[in-house]
Amino acid sequence: MSFVDDVDSLKTKLHLRDMPTSLRIGLVLLGAIILFILFQGLWQLSSGDTHLIDGSAQSSWQEEGEESLTVTQAEAAQEGTASTAQPVRLSVHVVGEVANPGLYEVDAGSRVQAALDAAGGFTNDANQGSVNLAREIVDGEQIVVASKNASAAGASGAGSAGSAGTASSGTSASGASGASGGLVNINTADIAGLSSLSGIGEATAKKIIADREKNGPFKTTKDITRVSGIGDKKYEAIKDSITV
Repeated sequence: MSFVDDVDSLKTKLHLRDMPTSLRIGLVLLGAIILFILFQGLWQLSSGDTHLIDGSAQSSWQEEGEESLTVTQAEAAQEGTASTAQPVRLSVHVVGEVANPGLYEVDAGSRVQAALDAAGGFTNDANQGSVNLAREIVDGEQIVVASKNASAAGASGAGSAGSAGTASSGTSASGASGASGGLVNINTADIAGLSSLSGIGEATAKKIIADREKNGPFKTTKDITRVSGIGDKKYEAIKDSITV
Protein backbone atom coordinates (compact mmCIF):
# COMPACT_ATOMS: atom_id res chain seq x y z
CA MET A 1 0.00 0.00 0.00
CA SER A 2 1.37 3.40 -0.99
CA PHE A 3 1.63 6.52 1.20
CA VAL A 4 -1.30 8.13 -0.56
CA ASP A 5 -3.41 5.05 0.10
CA ASP A 6 -2.43 5.21 3.78
CA VAL A 7 -3.49 8.83 3.99
CA ASP A 8 -6.81 8.09 2.32
CA SER A 9 -7.39 5.22 4.70
CA LEU A 10 -6.65 7.47 7.68
CA LYS A 11 -8.99 10.15 6.41
CA THR A 12 -11.72 7.52 6.07
CA LYS A 13 -11.18 6.24 9.61
CA LEU A 14 -11.21 9.73 11.08
CA HIS A 15 -14.14 10.75 8.97
CA LEU A 16 -12.05 13.56 7.55
CA ARG A 17 -13.01 12.87 3.99
CA ASP A 18 -16.47 14.26 4.56
CA MET A 19 -15.16 17.21 6.75
CA PRO A 20 -15.55 20.66 5.23
CA THR A 21 -12.38 22.35 4.08
CA SER A 22 -12.89 25.30 6.43
CA LEU A 23 -12.99 22.98 9.43
CA ARG A 24 -9.81 21.29 8.33
CA ILE A 25 -8.09 24.65 8.08
CA GLY A 26 -9.36 25.58 11.55
CA LEU A 27 -7.94 22.40 13.03
CA VAL A 28 -4.58 23.08 11.41
CA LEU A 29 -4.55 26.63 12.80
CA LEU A 30 -5.55 25.36 16.24
CA GLY A 31 -2.69 22.89 16.18
CA ALA A 32 -0.30 25.63 15.14
CA ILE A 33 -1.50 27.87 17.98
CA ILE A 34 -1.06 25.06 20.50
CA LEU A 35 2.46 24.42 19.26
CA PHE A 36 3.26 28.16 19.47
CA ILE A 37 1.97 28.37 23.03
CA LEU A 38 4.02 25.34 24.06
CA PHE A 39 7.14 26.79 22.43
CA GLN A 40 6.57 30.19 24.08
CA GLY A 41 6.13 28.58 27.49
CA LEU A 42 9.32 26.55 27.14
CA TRP A 43 11.25 29.67 26.07
CA GLN A 44 10.00 31.73 29.04
CA LEU A 45 10.84 28.91 31.43
CA SER A 46 14.37 28.71 30.06
CA SER A 47 14.76 32.51 30.28
CA GLY A 48 13.46 32.51 33.87
CA ASP A 49 16.12 29.98 34.90
CA THR A 50 18.81 32.23 33.43
CA HIS A 51 17.51 35.25 35.34
CA LEU A 52 17.35 33.19 38.51
CA ILE A 53 20.98 32.18 38.10
CA ASP A 54 22.01 35.78 37.42
CA GLY A 55 20.07 36.97 40.45
CA SER A 56 21.71 34.38 42.70
CA ALA A 57 25.16 35.38 41.45
CA GLN A 58 24.42 39.06 42.02
CA SER A 59 23.16 38.35 45.54
CA SER A 60 26.34 36.37 46.26
CA TRP A 61 28.49 39.25 45.01
CA GLN A 62 26.58 41.71 47.17
CA GLU A 63 27.02 39.53 50.26
CA GLU A 64 30.75 39.21 49.60
CA GLY A 65 31.02 42.99 49.13
CA GLU A 66 29.16 43.66 52.37
CA GLU A 67 31.38 41.19 54.26
CA SER A 68 34.51 42.84 52.82
CA LEU A 69 33.21 46.30 53.81
CA THR A 70 32.42 45.08 57.32
CA VAL A 71 35.92 43.63 57.73
CA THR A 72 37.49 46.87 56.46
CA GLN A 73 35.42 48.97 58.86
CA ALA A 74 36.31 46.68 61.76
CA GLU A 75 40.03 46.94 60.96
CA ALA A 76 39.77 50.73 60.71
CA ALA A 77 37.98 50.86 64.07
CA GLN A 78 40.70 48.70 65.66
CA GLU A 79 43.44 50.95 64.26
CA GLY A 80 41.58 54.04 65.53
CA THR A 81 41.23 52.48 68.97
CA ALA A 82 44.92 51.56 69.03
CA SER A 83 45.97 55.08 68.08
CA THR A 84 43.72 56.72 70.68
CA ALA A 85 44.83 54.26 73.36
CA GLN A 86 48.39 55.54 73.23
CA PRO A 87 48.95 57.73 76.33
CA VAL A 88 49.94 61.37 75.90
CA ARG A 89 53.37 62.12 77.31
CA LEU A 90 54.51 65.42 78.82
CA SER A 91 58.09 66.70 78.96
CA VAL A 92 59.23 68.30 82.20
CA HIS A 93 62.62 69.66 83.29
CA VAL A 94 63.46 68.88 86.91
CA VAL A 95 66.35 70.86 88.40
CA GLY A 96 67.69 71.84 91.79
CA GLU A 97 67.92 69.62 94.83
CA VAL A 98 66.92 66.27 93.33
CA ALA A 99 68.98 63.10 92.99
CA ASN A 100 69.09 63.11 89.17
CA PRO A 101 68.24 66.48 87.60
CA GLY A 102 67.26 66.34 83.96
CA LEU A 103 64.52 66.12 81.34
CA TYR A 104 61.81 63.54 81.97
CA GLU A 105 58.57 62.38 80.38
CA VAL A 106 55.46 61.68 82.43
CA ASP A 107 51.88 60.78 81.57
CA ALA A 108 49.38 63.56 80.97
CA GLY A 109 47.58 64.42 84.19
CA SER A 110 50.57 63.54 86.37
CA ARG A 111 51.40 65.60 89.45
CA VAL A 112 54.71 67.20 90.42
CA GLN A 113 55.30 64.22 92.71
CA ALA A 114 55.58 61.94 89.64
CA ALA A 115 58.29 64.11 88.09
CA LEU A 116 60.26 64.21 91.35
CA ASP A 117 60.01 60.43 91.64
CA ALA A 118 61.37 60.12 88.09
CA ALA A 119 64.29 62.36 89.08
CA GLY A 120 65.12 60.19 92.07
CA GLY A 121 63.41 62.27 94.75
CA PHE A 122 64.67 65.04 97.02
CA THR A 123 68.25 65.36 98.21
CA ASN A 124 69.01 65.85 101.90
CA ASP A 125 69.54 69.56 101.29
CA ALA A 126 66.22 70.08 99.49
CA ASN A 127 63.64 72.50 100.79
CA GLN A 128 60.64 70.24 100.20
CA GLY A 129 58.23 73.09 100.83
CA SER A 130 59.51 74.95 97.77
CA VAL A 131 57.33 72.89 95.40
CA ASN A 132 53.67 71.93 95.41
CA LEU A 133 53.65 68.14 95.04
CA ALA A 134 49.93 68.04 94.26
CA ARG A 135 50.05 70.45 91.32
CA GLU A 136 49.26 69.02 87.88
CA ILE A 137 52.17 69.17 85.43
CA VAL A 138 51.96 71.10 82.16
CA ASP A 139 54.01 70.20 79.10
CA GLY A 140 57.37 71.95 78.82
CA GLU A 141 57.56 73.32 82.34
CA GLN A 142 60.56 73.45 84.67
CA ILE A 143 60.31 72.30 88.27
CA VAL A 144 62.89 73.95 90.52
CA VAL A 145 63.58 72.42 93.93
CA ALA A 146 65.31 74.98 96.14
CA SER A 147 67.96 74.09 98.70
CA LYS A 148 67.63 74.84 102.41
CA ASN A 149 70.75 77.03 102.50
CA ALA A 150 69.86 79.03 99.39
CA SER A 151 66.33 79.57 100.68
CA ALA A 152 67.63 80.89 103.99
CA ALA A 153 70.06 83.23 102.22
CA GLY A 154 67.29 84.47 99.96
CA ALA A 155 65.03 85.07 102.92
CA SER A 156 67.62 87.24 104.64
CA GLY A 157 68.23 89.27 101.48
CA ALA A 158 64.55 89.77 100.92
CA GLY A 159 64.39 92.01 104.02
CA SER A 160 64.93 95.06 101.84
CA ALA A 161 61.83 94.21 99.84
CA GLY A 162 59.55 94.47 102.89
CA SER A 163 59.31 93.92 106.60
CA ALA A 164 57.34 90.71 106.13
CA GLY A 165 60.31 88.98 104.56
CA THR A 166 62.58 89.82 107.51
CA ALA A 167 60.01 88.91 110.11
CA SER A 168 59.49 85.42 108.72
CA SER A 169 62.65 84.00 107.20
CA GLY A 170 61.28 80.45 107.29
CA THR A 171 58.21 81.18 105.22
CA SER A 172 59.89 83.60 102.87
CA ALA A 173 62.60 81.05 102.12
CA SER A 174 60.43 79.37 99.51
CA GLY A 175 59.50 82.78 98.14
CA ALA A 176 63.14 83.62 97.49
CA SER A 177 63.65 80.18 95.85
CA GLY A 178 67.44 80.49 96.03
CA ALA A 179 67.64 83.40 93.58
CA SER A 180 70.58 85.75 94.00
CA GLY A 181 70.06 89.28 95.26
CA GLY A 182 67.00 88.35 97.33
CA LEU A 183 64.64 88.09 94.33
CA VAL A 184 61.32 86.36 94.95
CA ASN A 185 60.65 83.42 92.62
CA ILE A 186 57.00 83.83 91.67
CA ASN A 187 56.84 80.17 90.60
CA THR A 188 57.81 78.74 93.99
CA ALA A 189 57.13 81.44 96.59
CA ASP A 190 54.48 80.86 99.23
CA ILE A 191 52.00 83.43 100.54
CA ALA A 192 54.50 85.01 102.93
CA GLY A 193 57.18 85.29 100.25
CA LEU A 194 54.82 86.86 97.73
CA SER A 195 53.38 89.19 100.35
CA SER A 196 56.87 90.56 100.92
CA LEU A 197 56.63 92.25 97.52
CA SER A 198 55.63 95.90 97.43
CA GLY A 199 51.89 96.28 96.88
CA ILE A 200 51.16 92.53 97.08
CA GLY A 201 48.90 91.59 99.96
CA GLU A 202 47.83 88.17 101.19
CA ALA A 203 44.74 88.08 98.93
CA THR A 204 46.77 88.82 95.80
CA ALA A 205 49.44 86.32 96.87
CA LYS A 206 46.76 83.63 97.05
CA LYS A 207 45.61 84.57 93.54
CA ILE A 208 49.18 84.21 92.23
CA ILE A 209 49.52 80.74 93.75
CA ALA A 210 46.10 79.67 92.47
CA ASP A 211 46.94 80.91 88.96
CA ARG A 212 50.25 79.05 88.67
CA GLU A 213 48.69 75.84 90.03
CA LYS A 214 45.89 76.06 87.47
CA ASN A 215 47.76 77.37 84.43
CA GLY A 216 51.30 76.22 85.13
CA PRO A 217 54.42 78.18 86.04
CA PHE A 218 55.10 81.68 84.79
CA LYS A 219 57.56 81.59 81.91
CA THR A 220 58.54 85.25 82.31
CA THR A 221 58.07 87.75 85.12
CA LYS A 222 55.70 89.67 82.83
CA ASP A 223 53.31 86.70 82.92
CA ILE A 224 52.34 87.66 86.47
CA THR A 225 50.11 90.35 84.95
CA ARG A 226 47.71 87.59 83.94
CA VAL A 227 46.73 87.41 87.62
CA SER A 228 43.66 89.45 88.49
CA GLY A 229 44.65 92.56 90.42
CA ILE A 230 48.16 92.88 88.97
CA GLY A 231 48.29 95.38 86.13
CA ASP A 232 51.17 97.02 84.31
CA LYS A 233 51.59 99.68 87.00
CA LYS A 234 51.94 97.17 89.83
CA TYR A 235 54.21 95.02 87.66
CA GLU A 236 56.56 97.97 87.13
CA ALA A 237 56.75 98.39 90.91
CA ILE A 238 57.77 94.76 91.57
CA LYS A 239 59.55 93.61 88.40
CA ASP A 240 63.01 94.29 89.86
CA SER A 241 62.21 92.18 92.92
CA ILE A 242 60.91 89.01 91.21
CA THR A 243 62.26 86.20 89.08
CA VAL A 244 61.10 82.91 87.52
